[in-house]
Amino acid sequence: MKPRHWPMWIAVILLWALFAQATGAAARTSLTIDEGLHIASGYTVLRTGDFRLLEEHPPLVKMLAALPLLFVNDLPNPTTLPGWQPDPGQSDTVRLVQLMQALVHPYRPIDRLVFAARVPIALLAVLLGAAVFRWGKELGGKRAGLLALFLLAFDPNIVAHAAVAATDLGTSAFIFFASYTFWRALRRPSLPGIALAGLTLGLAQAAKISALVLLPVFVALAGLRALRANDPALFSGLKLPGWARTNSRRQAALRLAILVGAIFALAFVILWAIYGFELRAPPSWNVPVPAASHLIPFSRVQADVTGGRTTFLMGQYSQQGWWYYFPVAFAIKTPLPTLILLLAATVAMVYNWRKNTLGWSILALLAFPVVYFAISIAQPFNIGYRHLLPILPFLFVFIGVQIQNFPGLTARAGKFKIPDSRFPRPTVQDKLVTNLPPCHPACPRTIVKRVTLSPCLHISLSPRHLVTLSPYLVVSALFIWYVVSAVLIFPHHLAFFNELVGGPDGGYHYLVDSNVDWGQAWKELEAYMDAHGIARIKLAQFSSNNPAVYEIDYEPIAPMSGAPPVLPARFNPAPGVYVLSASSLQGLPLADINSYDYFRHRRPSARIGHAMFVYDIRPTEPLPGWVASCTAPTPPLEPADLYAGLGRNDMRLVYFDCQQSWVIPGNSAQGWFVLPYALAHDQSAFAQRWLNQASLTFEQKQSFEQPPFSIFMAANSELGLSPASAMFGQTAELVGYALNKSTLRPGQSIELLTAWRVIGAPPGMLSVMAHAISPDGAAIAVGDGLGFTSDQWQVGDIFIQRSLLEIPAATPGGTIWIQTGLYTWDNLQRLEVTQNGNTIGDSLRLAQLSIEP
Repeated sequence: MKPRHWPMWIAVILLWALFAQATGAAARTSLTIDEGLHIASGYTVLRTGDFRLLEEHPPLVKMLAALPLLFVNDLPNPTTLPGWQPDPGQSDTVRLVQLMQALVHPYRPIDRLVFAARVPIALLAVLLGAAVFRWGKELGGKRAGLLALFLLAFDPNIVAHAAVAATDLGTSAFIFFASYTFWRALRRPSLPGIALAGLTLGLAQAAKISALVLLPVFVALAGLRALRANDPALFSGLKLPGWARTNSRRQAALRLAILVGAIFALAFVILWAIYGFELRAPPSWNVPVPAASHLIPFSRVQADVTGGRTTFLMGQYSQQGWWYYFPVAFAIKTPLPTLILLLAATVAMVYNWRKNTLGWSILALLAFPVVYFAISIAQPFNIGYRHLLPILPFLFVFIGVQIQNFPGLTARAGKFKIPDSRFPRPTVQDKLVTNLPPCHPACPRTIVKRVTLSPCLHISLSPRHLVTLSPYLVVSALFIWYVVSAVLIFPHHLAFFNELVGGPDGGYHYLVDSNVDWGQAWKELEAYMDAHGIARIKLAQFSSNNPAVYEIDYEPIAPMSGAPPVLPARFNPAPGVYVLSASSLQGLPLADINSYDYFRHRRPSARIGHAMFVYDIRPTEPLPGWVASCTAPTPPLEPADLYAGLGRNDMRLVYFDCQQSWVIPGNSAQGWFVLPYALAHDQSAFAQRWLNQASLTFEQKQSFEQPPFSIFMAANSELGLSPASAMFGQTAELVGYALNKSTLRPGQSIELLTAWRVIGAPPGMLSVMAHAISPDGAAIAVGDGLGFTSDQWQVGDIFIQRSLLEIPAATPGGTIWIQTGLYTWDNLQRLEVTQNGNTIGDSLRLAQLSIEP
């Protein structure tokens, strides 16, 4: 085989690899959320010629996906299905869902239908790859084209969307086709080139509304081309009378304007033809217009953008999105080798700016991705990396063209060459190798200390020149890394994230929706259930598709159709096997974004396709018997809300001020604490001393009907205090205490903790006495209080009271005593204190402290 044919064969192999990955993933993944709707919409257009269920995307890509279904004889006529007839009480979206569920879901085997609709998209990906190779080759040579095609063929985001019957890959392909043919038409105009540019531009407009960005970009590029149109023979290829030569730049600009107008006019004709040369008046219009149905997607997109949609990004939620959503998405879902090569390509472009002879061609390559990315940042509709897919082919070509110009790398005559100036002049000592084989004329001949690695590459052995190898080694390592990542993620390309966020298993902390979880893992879930003998699951995933089509027996939970809007007993879910999609786990799209927070604090039993989480929830033993709810600094949850969230109303409910008390109810060995969210996360808070012995089970971080709160499950915990033993009447026993200081200065404070066990009914409402007294018994500081009111006490309860005693600044040096006791509110009557059966008074001295002068 002739050497010049090898690049073409490599390109064919890469295109085959792309198609194999896409069809392999298409065969192994389930119907995604949008696919059924696109298939149904495209099929109705093909079968009826009616665009009433067009929804928010133009028809072209959907029609291509549905084209193989015309050969499926046992599909019903769409006009006989629910949702076809207009219904003023239902939106077009609801009607399309109804028709899709009647058309696609009943078909068996459903894989036969879905796979057939996915194959045209995979073929479009192959055509896109061929165009990427062609543009890269024309701009930078065969190596540039092959590098660009290699990046596209193994990009997990490209493969992911080449394997589903959705519009994103097709849109990317037609936008790239239009941009490439427009560049060719203006670089060296010809009638076939202009016709092809008009055709592809029309197809792009029929693929997705976002292709409108091409129109102003093309006008700007034509203007820039006119400024550089100094070739008198620029229009010689048109074969038009009087156009053989261009006499002035003004004349060239006028002719380019005519050509662009012709391309735009032809594009409109193509778009109109796709709509069957439709001529009618749109709703609320009185004048018939061509392709009136093309206005339907505009109204749908406008409604989506205006109404907003709840979006998740790095633990945050928003209806209007963030300007940095797509930069973050691009940074964490684009493979790191691509990001590194993109940075290197940008450096190379800047480094070689003055020597760059491509000029307008590079602008033509980068204009659309730059403008499109800027628009993506500015608009508030943040639902997925897939909306960035159209910029990727342009970036791959840019990398392929520029990476060869990276400082230290050059490409000439199709062979890599190290510049001769990098090597020292030869000396006698350098002649380590003799009788070298003949060198190709294109190779450098000034290297003496060398080893021949091939007939065309000689590399210096000097240690300080080994750096010359580094660009090649780095690029080779990046290629291997890139391919290995593509192999490891198969067939779950939709869930790809790069190593910056921990790969596919860490990405859901940053992005959800179609970035991770598009319903593609149901087939793998069904296989998991069979392998583990799971008969029925509780399933949460937003989708208009029915998991039963994959023989999954499930109980729907929010946000699935037929389920309550909020998970019952969300603080303490009932036993069972729960399967939550990544979006549901992060709260989208749910009435309460914290519905599944209980599961966020548990390790899943399994992860399905990096997109679904399996939790085997079993009964809690021992059964929790109490709830201790903090009343400060924010109001506690209402009892009804607590009981509903915990799924039980047979528990003891106590209230306490967790800023000054801690309670361990004695009626059960295990229970829940409910605290304000801010206090639960304040590491300096009094409650933190015991929360580290509890496990966080649920949090509501946002204010809805109740302030944010956190729920912990705890068993009887260690007090962590110095032991003490004294009886106070027939009501309580002091079991421990702690002081945070043994010496202090006047003006400082002491923290006293006293731990009490309830042994009998209190004589009334009580308070804990905490005094600092002088040796003669005079009170120096008082810190009385009780954060767990005695009307809630039951025998066996333990509570810890925190008392702060501020020593006055005028206190003289010497010793003081800390004493405690219990007394009633109404008459300040202190309870009798006994130790070892002996009465010692109505208070107990705990410790002696030193006051420094």
